[in-house]
Amino acid sequence: MNNKIFARKNDGTLVSYDLLLTFTSDIDGNNYFVYTDNVVDNGNKLRLYAGIYDPNEAGKYLGEPNTTAQWQEILSVLDRVYLGK
Repeated sequence: MNNKIFARKNDGTLVSYDLLLTFTSDIDGNNYFVYTDNVVDNGNKLRLYAGIYDPNEAGKYLGEPNTTAQWQEILSVLDRVYLGK
């Protein structure tokens, strides 16, 4: 997937991110998107972000995942898609 998403920082600067995947949760029914700024942290891991969106309202952003279960599902989907686990 070679899609970009854009966000505006508090200072008005426009920032682009690479969209890695979107999926609908089998557990809670939320629609998630996972994206990166392609920054590698001190542990040599790619920094990832996730959000929840409404596909019926032109992809309206609804917020971030905020439970351990949500993040576990996101990481599980990433493992299946990118690592074949």
